[in-house]
Amino acid sequence: MTDATILHVKIGPVQTFIRQARRTRDLWAGSFLLSWLSGKAMVVAAAGDEEKIESPSLAGDAMWAALTDKTADGSLAAGPTVATLPNHFSVDVQGRDGGQVGNDVSDTVAKAWKALADAVWKTFLEGVGSGENTRVIWDRQINHFWQVSWSVGDGAVFAGRGSWRFPKAGRADEGGDHCSIMGDYQELSGYVRAKGGGKEQDAFWDDVRASISHVIYKKDQANGSLELGRSERLCAIALVKRLFPLLPLKTLQDIIGWIPVEGERINEGTARKWLRKYPSTAHMAARPWLLKSKEHLPGGKAALDDYLHFVKEMAKGPISARSEFPIPDLDLQEEYNKADGQEIVRLLIKSESDNRQRNLRPQDIDEFLDLDGTLFFEDGIARRRAEIQANRDRDPAGSRPIPEQEREAVKALQEELAKLQKATAPDGGRRQRKMVKASPFYALLRMDGDNIGKELQAGRGKQVSAALTLFTADAGDILSQHYGLPIYVGGDDVLALLPLHRALLAAEELRRVFVKHMRSQDCQEPTLSAGMVFAHYTTPLGTVLDLSKELLEVEAKANHGRNSLALALLKSSGEAARFVTKWCRDCNPVVPMLTDLTVAFAQDDERSSSLIHNLQSRLADLFRDGTDGRLGGDDLISLLLAERMRGKDKADRERARAEMEQLAALCRTKDGAFRLDAALIAKFLADNGGWYGLPGMKP
Repeated sequence: MTDATILHVKIGPVQTFIRQARRTRDLWAGSFLLSWLSGKAMVVAAAGDEEKIESPSLAGDAMWAALTDKTADGSLAAGPTVATLPNHFSVDVQGRDGGQVGNDVSDTVAKAWKALADAVWKTFLEGVGSGENTRVIWDRQINHFWQVSWSVGDGAVFAGRGSWRFPKAGRADEGGDHCSIMGDYQELSGYVRAKGGGKEQDAFWDDVRASISHVIYKKDQANGSLELGRSERLCAIALVKRLFPLLPLKTLQDIIGWIPVEGERINEGTARKWLRKYPSTAHMAARPWLLKSKEHLPGGKAALDDYLHFVKEMAKGPISARSEFPIPDLDLQEEYNKADGQEIVRLLIKSESDNRQRNLRPQDIDEFLDLDGTLFFEDGIARRRAEIQANRDRDPAGSRPIPEQEREAVKALQEELAKLQKATAPDGGRRQRKMVKASPFYALLRMDGDNIGKELQAGRGKQVSAALTLFTADAGDILSQHYGLPIYVGGDDVLALLPLHRALLAAEELRRVFVKHMRSQDCQEPTLSAGMVFAHYTTPLGTVLDLSKELLEVEAKANHGRNSLALALLKSSGEAARFVTKWCRDCNPVVPMLTDLTVAFAQDDERSSSLIHNLQSRLADLFRDGTDGRLGGDDLISLLLAERMRGKDKADRERARAEMEQLAALCRTKDGAFRLDAALIAKFLADNGGWYGLPGMKP
C-alpha cells in the first residue's frame, strides 16, 4: 500500500445540512442522515472490508456494524441513534481503479439519498396536488444537493482542491419564495406571495399538514401542523429532514437498514413516539430545576405530582365554568366534539416521553418529566398555547388574540406552576433562592481534536484510530452521566446539548478521557479543544451552532493555540461575555477553578454582586482595554481584595483572599491583561442554578 492507492472522500455540504435547523429533532436528523450517507459510501468504497478503511477507525462503531450486518433478515430491528461516522474518510483501493471507486461512492450517496427522499414524497406529498411545479422543484433540489468529492493520492489534498474530483451537477439558482429554514432554497408550493399567490401557497401547506396528520393518525386533523408549524414553508431538503422520522417503520427499516431507536426489541407504538419526540432546548434548560425539585427537597415529589394532576385535568376539557385549556397529546387520539364545543387534543402531556432523555437517565424520568419543556416556564405556557391555538385555527401565528377564556386557562396553569415553584423553593442566599424557577438557559458543546495530523504524519495512524475508538465508546457514557444529549459523537468530534449545572464538568471529563486514551496509545501530541455557548432556549439553533463553531475554530484553536476552552454567554440582548483559556493554567485545571468561583458567588451573592459591579464601574478605567497589564500579581490581588472586603467583616479575609487569587488567575488573559468575562460567566452560572450539585452546595 502507498499513498497512490489511497482514495480520500468528502461529502458535503455539512454546515448547510446540519446547521440549518429549527428544532432539536431537525438538528439530530441532519447529523444522523449525513453520518448514514457517509457510512453507505464507506461500505461501497471498502467493498465491505473494514480493514480497507484507513480513516476513521471503525472498530466498535455501532453505525458501521449496523450497515454491514449480514444477519439482518428484514424484520424490524433497533439500531444506532447517534451519528458516529464523519463526512470524510480514506480507503485503500489497491488493485482497483480508484477513479471508478470514487464514482461508485458518488452514485451510492445519490441513490441512498434519493431513495429516502422518494419515500418521503410518496408517503406525504404524492397526494397533494395543489402545488405549482412542486415535483420539478423537489427533483431539482434533491438531485443537486450533495457534493461528493474524492481524490486518489496524498492525503494532504484534504487541505486543498488541487486534485479533487467534484461532481458535475451543482445547485441551480433558486427563485420564488424561499424556505423558512434553508433560506437559499425555494419552498415547495411554487407560488409567490408577492405575485398574489399567498392564498394558494397557504392552501398547499395546509394540504401537506393534513397529509402528515392522516399518515400519523389515519385521519385529517389540525394536529399535523404541530409537526409542520403554520409559519413553516420548507424546501425539499428541509422537509426530508423533518419528516423522515415519521415514515412507516417498515419503510424506514428498508431504507436506513434499521430503526434508529434504543433497545433490543421494537414496540411499534413506542418506536413511533421515540422517533417523533426529541428533547427540546426548553426541557434541557429546565433540567437542573427538575432534578432539584424532584429529588432533593422535602415535599418536592408531592408538589410535582400535584402539578401533573392539574395539567391532566385541564387536558380533559373544561375544569370549571370559567376556563378550558385543551392541552393536546399526539398519542391520545380523542375526537373533536363539535356539539358541545370541546376539543380534547392533548399535545403537551407526553411531548417529551419515550425520548433520548429516558434512555440516558431512566432512573430520573417519570411522568412529570414527560411534560413538554415549555410547561416549566410561565412565558412558555402562554407562548405554547398561542402556537397551538394558531395552528388549530389555521391562522398565521400571532395574528389573532387568544380568547378570554383561554387567557384565564393560561393564567390558571401559571398559578399552579407558581405553587409548585414555591413548594420546591431552595434555601440559602438570594442566588440560591433564584432557583425557585427554572433557568431558561442551556449549553451547547462542540469539541474537536488538535494535532491529529502530526500523529498521522509520524506514521501512528493505527494508534490514533485505536485511541479514538476508545474515546468514542466513553464519550456517550460521559454525556449520559451528565444528563447530556449527544447529537454527534465520532472520532475526535463531539456535538451535544447539556444542562447548565453539568456542562463544564462534562467538557472537562471528555477532555481528560481523550488525552488519557491518546497517551495510552503513545500519542503525545493530540489534545482536545472546545467551544461552549450558554444560550436561551428560544434562541434560534442556527445562531447557537454558528457561535459554537466560531468559538471552537477561531477562538480556541486559531487565536489561543489549541488545547483550549472558549465559552460565550448569549442572552436575548446579544453576547454578554466571552472567556477563552487553556484547559490548565499554571498546571491547575481551569474548570474546577471556574466551578469553585461559581459556588463562592452562589454562597455569598451580596459580595459577589457588589464586587462585579464595582470592578465594572469604579475601576472601569483601570480595566478598560487591558491597560492594567502594568499591575503585578500581588498588586492586582490586593486591589481585588480591597474591593471584596469593602464595608465587610474582616474575619473571613483569608478565605476572601483565596477567592481573589482564583479570580485573578481566571481573569488574566494570555497577554497579561485583566478581563472580567470569566467572573461574569461564574456570576451567570450562580444566578441560573449552575451551582446545583457542585461540591460545597446544599441541594
